[in-house]
Amino acid sequence: MDIAKCTLDGSTYTAVNFALLPPNEMSEKRQNLVCTECEKDAFFRKASRTGQAACFGARPHESDCSFASAETQRVENEAGDEDRIRNPGQNIIIDLNYGAAPRVNVDVDPNDQGGNNEGRGRHVGNRPRPNANMQRRLSTLLRTLINSEEFRGSLQQITLGENEPTTVANFFVNFADVDAQHDYQFHGYWGLLADARLGNNGNLWLNSGGQGNISCLIQNDDVDAFYQRYNIDDIEDFAGTYILVLGEKNTSQNGKPYVVANGLERIVIQK
Repeated sequence: MDIAKCTLDGSTYTAVNFALLPPNEMSEKRQNLVCTECEKDAFFRKASRTGQAACFGARPHESDCSFASAETQRVENEAGDEDRIRNPGQNIIIDLNYGAAPRVNVDVDPNDQGGNNEGRGRHVGNRPRPNANMQRRLSTLLRTLINSEEFRGSLQQITLGENEPTTVANFFVNFADVDAQHDYQFHGYWGLLADARLGNNGNLWLNSGGQGNISCLIQNDDVDAFYQRYNIDDIEDFAGTYILVLGEKNTSQNGKPYVVANGLERIVIQK
């Protein structure tokens, strides 16, 4: 969409005019955008190096919003496994796909979010079987979280590795619901990204909002592989994508909440 409203100043911007804002002002305001019609959270994506013009978007708009389009609602229509995964008689076992063990003893500077934003190179049946297990990848789980309010609040059992089983409602935490009670707690944190930034040390910060909103950290050694896995050519491609990351929520010295992705098998995005 071509226009969006900033809740900080109450002004409506065209994408062209928003792109001309000073970098610091743009960085703050792009975390506080809503659709001018349905007032759902919106994002801004700068013009890409491949020639795509600057634009706004919201995922999702309200169903009756005139700005809703096939593109912005694409994720919501890709249900796939959705009906089968919402089966209370089955325990969901999270499949980390490659089975790689997570790295430990991560040494990062959570306050280093500076740097520049230069792009970088690139049994299912009519009746459930009690206590049956089904393996599901993070991509399927993220898609179902996006699509299903029922699933997000489900008491269905879910298990990861040797961890004690818990429920879907307890394990997955939407970015909008993250607060102090989640400090140092391991969860599946998920939601919509507003923007991304490369730190001076090469770490990639995927931001859900401003200073008080949680960010996801991809360590510098994993950044290139992360770009390649999702065919990312420009850092602006992250704006407006959904993400799910398994990790522990931390808070930096300046109060910034963040979660580190300890291995690419523990993070997935949906473009």
